[in-house]
Amino acid sequence: MPRPSVDLPAGISASNAVAGSYAVCTVVSKNYIASARTLAESVRHFHPEMPFFVLLVDEPDDTVNAQSEAFTLIAVQDLPLKNTAHLLFKYDILELNTAVKPAFFSYITEQYNLRKLIYFDPDIYAFGSLTPIFEALQTANAVLTPHITARVDDHSLPGEIDFLRVIKAAWAFKLYCQ
Repeated sequence: MPRPSVDLPAGISASNAVAGSYAVCTVVSKNYIASARTLAESVRHFHPEMPFFVLLVDEPDDTVNAQSEAFTLIAVQDLPLKNTAHLLFKYDILELNTAVKPAFFSYITEQYNLRKLIYFDPDIYAFGSLTPIFEALQTANAVLTPHITARVDDHSLPGEIDFLRVIKAAWAFKLYCQ
């Protein structure tokens, strides 16, 4: 596979990083391919040359055409998994999407000589530059992005407890009901 060319994010100099070593990725099943397209488009708005990888954890069909996508599509069958058939049988689709992430991350970082990789869930939309994340990765191995960064204590509704309940309910719904 040819290695995508990359412009470094604004604020990241070539002296601090090797050009071409940054990328963004996500993992989807066919029912989330539209979300992956939207995420890729939102990232490309701020970083047009940023390589974007999508792992398809499903059987490819005519709804997904790797040649016409605005990202590099990788099928789960392409990963160097020890027993793909066993994993496909053992896990439901949500569990499988989670189980193959480490292999996917290793595969693309090795195949494309990546040093810094951002993973987003496919239902994320980039409303700004990813430069602060890449800058944080200059001195850290991982960067977590919280939903809130300060206590919500304005005596308005919904309050912090309501917000936390919504996050918990949304996470539970996402994990168990899809």
